[in-house]
Amino acid sequence: MRTFLLGWRVVLGLGLGPLTDPRYVLGWRIATSEREKLRLEQDSWLIAAANVITLEGTNVTWTTHVRYTSRLARTIWTLLLPVHKLTNTWRLRICARTPPAN
Repeated sequence: MRTFLLGWRVVLGLGLGPLTDPRYVLGWRIATSEREKLRLEQDSWLIAAANVITLEGTNVTWTTHVRYTSRLARTIWTLLLPVHKLTNTWRLRICARTPPAN
């Protein structure tokens, strides 16, 4: 995950928060936290991004919302999108195999 953190910081210019701060998840600011829905947000000179994770029974839905704040953003995001999709799929599979914390 630290490799992806570096990519978020360097390539996308996201100013991630502290990894040990409970107001953040992997450096992403917790915008809203409800029992079945979590919204993480982060902005940079390139994009404004949000990850929304929703639980419905045993199903998990992860959506990423990106708003371009620079002309260069569309080109960079188009190149990064395949990596983003693979990474999120990988993370969700790991979570599906991990027993819940007590």
